[in-house]
Amino acid sequence: RVRKVLITGSSGMLGLSLSRLLLSAELLSGKKDLDLQNLDATRKWLKYRQYDVIIHLAAVTDLKLAEQNKQATYCLHAEVNNIFLKHCKKLIYVSTVPIWLKDSYIRSHYFDSKKSGEEIVLLKQNNAVLRTNIVGAGGLVGWATKELSGSKRIKGFKNSWFNPIHADQASEQIASIIEEDKVGIVDAFGDVAVSKYDFLRQVAAKKNLRQDLIVETSLDKTQDLVWNVEGSNLSYNKCMELI
Repeated sequence: RVRKVLITGSSGMLGLSLSRLLLSAELLSGKKDLDLQNLDATRKWLKYRQYDVIIHLAAVTDLKLAEQNKQATYCLHAEVNNIFLKHCKKLIYVSTVPIWLKDSYIRSHYFDSKKSGEEIVLLKQNNAVLRTNIVGAGGLVGWATKELSGSKRIKGFKNSWFNPIHADQASEQIASIIEEDKVGIVDAFGDVAVSKYDFLRQVAAKKNLRQDLIVETSLDKTQDLVWNVEGSNLSYNKCMELI
């Protein structure tokens, strides 16, 4: 059966990957299509639309920007889900590393709003939350590649840890949530934890760029974005192959 699917944030790293996988999905690629931070406009746009699945990818990924624009970020990460709930049979929400569950958590509006988004989505038992941390052509990898290609020095944090997966791996996880009708919280993380410094060196090696331009440094406080390494069956080696 062909499902009617809507993807928000389809111009982002994960959105581009997922739209290649779900070819018949309707795409919202940004504010030029619909400003999801404008809740009245979103209600109006969705008024006569119903979907089998809405996949909500759109997010404020810059943590500083999220802190500076708290209300707009909360609308996009949390409040808009209340509207989506009324216009689909299944809502899939792409979240983040749930560091609010760690003892070391220092409050951040980005993570707080993602937590609120999860709570709203999980009000309906048929919905799913994908917790993940992705890399791909854009973001950290894209920035590092551009800087190193221009022979510019970049900082690599030795005390910032994560266990990412590639956007294409995350897309496959979302497709399996739909096909297997998975519900609740789904973890999608890599099976290896790595520092940002070591990760950037691996990226440079993969792309034949100068590793000596990556300056080893440390954040004032250790950043622990590692989640569920032991429980993961998603290959970090595969992630690096895809980069």
